[in-house]
Amino acid sequence: MDLINISEFDSSHDLLLPPFMSHIDVDKSVHRHEERHRKIREQLPRQPNYSMRSELKRLKTHWAQDPLSGCSPKELASAGFYKTGLENSCQCFCCGLVLCRLSISPTPLERHKKFNPSCAFIQGKDAGNIPIYDIRVQPKEIDPIDVKVSMENEQTRLQSFTCWPVYASIKPCELAETGFFFTGTGKMVKIDVKMDGAKYRTILEENLLESAKDLRLGQKFVFQQENDPKHKAKSTMEWVTNKRIQELEWPSQSPVLNPIENLWKELKTAVHKRSPSNLTELELFAKEVWARISVFRCTKLIETYHKRLAAVIEEKGGATKY
Repeated sequence: MDLINISEFDSSHDLLLPPFMSHIDVDKSVHRHEERHRKIREQLPRQPNYSMRSELKRLKTHWAQDPLSGCSPKELASAGFYKTGLENSCQCFCCGLVLCRLSISPTPLERHKKFNPSCAFIQGKDAGNIPIYDIRVQPKEIDPIDVKVSMENEQTRLQSFTCWPVYASIKPCELAETGFFFTGTGKMVKIDVKMDGAKYRTILEENLLESAKDLRLGQKFVFQQENDPKHKAKSTMEWVTNKRIQELEWPSQSPVLNPIENLWKELKTAVHKRSPSNLTELELFAKEVWARISVFRCTKLIETYHKRLAAVIEEKGGATKY
């Protein structure tokens, strides 16, 4: 769709000028403005600008807007537009549509739908938009893929990224090449007794291999656990060995690098806000929050993982901001 040669002037209505302005050639004036708008659009990038996914960030670009403008900054930001810095133009973060005339009617959202109805943001698709009031709806569950499918093959891993967000800064091919595939959040298990070595081994027996099958790993996975005494108990280590599970070597007194810790913190905060009154509600709220962790959040943790590693190395194993 051509988003350069559009006209923001309504040709269906004749412009009525007062007598003292009757000498003005309206058509010529409109043409002159349209040509200037076209040149502005040609100077701006035509691909998505995912750095402007945040509605709040878009809103801040409009704070210095002309007070006589017909559009409110809130309307523009919520319609996907941020100010470009070229005259009074604004651009959609998703489709790249540029508006140069900011009038009261039609609204920015109406003009967005008119000029580019195929914009993913306008269609309500996951374009990465982060609303000021971020309410996420849990997507419909996808039918599980045959667990027999092996993830040893790089092409198979790459195919698992079908629902990978287009706005993610890291590419699926890079993740697949280094051994990763896309699954989402795993299984959450309730522990209703005091944790010890025997209970921990039972959890592994009942959940580890089953989860590996659900994630289409088979036996080809590396198990990571920290050096907690329960993890390193003799019975636990014997079970891991007997099941031929490959375990990642983990140094003592190592910094916590697993991104799951970030999700645990967010889970606890979200559950605390709902003020569960008993253990049943606590379990229910925890599972609900866990199931609604967004793809965006998981993606963000993966994208920043290399920064975490670099920060730990720089601090020589000490504490970091992560």
